[in-house]
Amino acid sequence: MVATVRCEEIAEEKLRQFTTDDDWLALKEDVQAGPVSGFGATLDSILETYLSQYDMEVIHFDQDVRNAKRRQMESQALEVVRNAYDTMLEHLYSNTLESFKTSLEQLVNGGEGFVASARTCAQSCFLQFDKGCEDAFIRLSGWNVSGVREKISRHMLSEMMAKYVKQFTDVLADEVQSLFEAGEADTWVSVRNLLASKTDVAESELSNAHVDFEVPRSEIDTRLGYLKENARSVVERKARESAATRRVLMRMKDRFAKVFNHDENSKSGAWTTEQNIEEIDRNALSASLKILEIMAAIRLDQTTDQIEHVLFSSLMDGNGAVPASGAPPDLLTSNAWEEVSPNATLLTPVECKSLWMQFKADIKYIMNQATSAQQTLRQAKRAITIVVGVVVVVGAAVVATVGTPTAMGIAARPEVAAVLKAVGPGLAAVMKDIGPEVLATLKDIGPEVAGAVRSLGPQIVTAVIAMMTNGFARPHQQ
Repeated sequence: MVATVRCEEIAEEKLRQFTTDDDWLALKEDVQAGPVSGFGATLDSILETYLSQYDMEVIHFDQDVRNAKRRQMESQALEVVRNAYDTMLEHLYSNTLESFKTSLEQLVNGGEGFVASARTCAQSCFLQFDKGCEDAFIRLSGWNVSGVREKISRHMLSEMMAKYVKQFTDVLADEVQSLFEAGEADTWVSVRNLLASKTDVAESELSNAHVDFEVPRSEIDTRLGYLKENARSVVERKARESAATRRVLMRMKDRFAKVFNHDENSKSGAWTTEQNIEEIDRNALSASLKILEIMAAIRLDQTTDQIEHVLFSSLMDGNGAVPASGAPPDLLTSNAWEEVSPNATLLTPVECKSLWMQFKADIKYIMNQATSAQQTLRQAKRAITIVVGVVVVVGAAVVATVGTPTAMGIAARPEVAAVLKAVGPGLAAVMKDIGPEVLATLKDIGPEVAGAVRSLGPQIVTAVIAMMTNGFARPHQQ
């Protein structure tokens, strides 16, 4: 009984002295501001001082009693220092996580592979944390830091996954947008293949992340599931952005202009009289309508639909125009597509029809310009043929009537020059309006003119050239 009372009193006194010890109070204050190097060793030394004093003062009492009271004193002392120790671990946790973020950012910016960089950073940071815990360890406590380590593992994994998902989705979004802007016939096949390949790569890269970050495999599987859902959401978001009326209309007009104004080698050129503008127009309209069909619905699940058939049968007849009233019933009066869920609908049938009508109105001028240019070219060709023919016929008639010497004399007369001077500006204006197309026209009718000119002989050709030269030289000089 005496041993119990005295050992307890001595233990309480030593514990009180410990709680008011200057070194302990300074250590406690320092750890609030940040991690303290040698925290565990310093605290062990302070505790050992008061425990040793207790041992000396109770040495004459019953061993079992003094040992029991010593264990009680140790437990109470550890309760006193627990908050300081936890604070120390919080500093280690924060510093380790911050170090992971910084190191990962530097390695990624330096061109290292993302997953490899994350693995390197995780290993380095775990080593840093373990050393910090070893330095902060209190020998008497035997406390386990596995909970804090697991917390760090999960937070580092979350940080890594957040950066990975952002990088993954940014690249995916850019590539998907490029596919939508290209508007090829197999756009949705390409989108599905891209999404599958990207997620397969992600799954392969992250398959061993549970080892690197010391978390259960189920944790990685859960995060991969989130990544796949997020990737699909990114594709759907980009599809909805690309299906905005203004953007679709712009791509349709660009596609029409590209097909209409370029040949099969994608080279632009002047219109010729032999080109079938109506056929070219139909091809350009068909290519533009294909873009509308692509952007009408989301097709990530490989489901079949009749959108293309409905659009082409409703909006394209033989002339690439909206069918006349005698055509089959209009299938574009609904707000929903058959076999397409509302969530997968980007443009309803009604919206598609309205967009098509606006598109037709916007590109009408392109067709009109082409038709007008071709008509002008045909008129120019006929006019040039007539002028050359008249010159040849008149020249031949003059020569046949008066002879070659007399014809050349006529060509040199002032009154003839005066007539040509009066006619010259009009001919020059016609030539100027026709522009570069005249060369193509002359090339077309060249063989005919050459045959007629050869029949006149060199003397007549010389006379005609002299007359034409005198007529056209003066207007250009003016």
